[in-house]
Amino acid sequence: MNDFNREPKISIQSLLGRPTKRFGVVIAVACSLLGAVVAAFFSASLEQRIGTLVLCGIGPGLSVYVCAHVLSHLLVFSAKLCEIITARSLRSLIPFLASLAIWVSLIAIKAQATLSQQRQIIFCLILGHCRRAHKIAFDFICVLIRSAAQFAIKIQALPAH
Repeated sequence: MNDFNREPKISIQSLLGRPTKRFGVVIAVACSLLGAVVAAFFSASLEQRIGTLVLCGIGPGLSVYVCAHVLSHLLVFSAKLCEIITARSLRSLIPFLASLAIWVSLIAIKAQATLSQQRQIIFCLILGHCRRAHKIAFDFICVLIRSAAQFAIKIQALPAH
């Protein structure tokens, strides 16, 4: 087997699921630590501190962790679903593209037959337009030279100060 053209296959789970779970764990730990800090510096009874720890730390941390876990599974599921949809769409697109290629080739053959007849007419028209454009450009250059010469003669005729 030829193994030197193979690339390592990266799973969708490693691209989407694991980083989302890690991020959820980091945020959950940060929420729990923040709740512990708030509970430690809150001057109240032990029951109120425990309540603050649960409400400000453990509760949000646990909910963030669960949401990240669910989100990672949803991301993996949606990526796999997109792969399936893309694969099936491409499979159904191949026959359509084949028929389109045949249709375009038939049109091209018909167009080539009519173009060979029209090519001579178009060439004569273009040649006629080029001759007219050349004549107009030559006449314009002559008018410019004549105007420049008349301007130079008028300048020379002015009295010097």
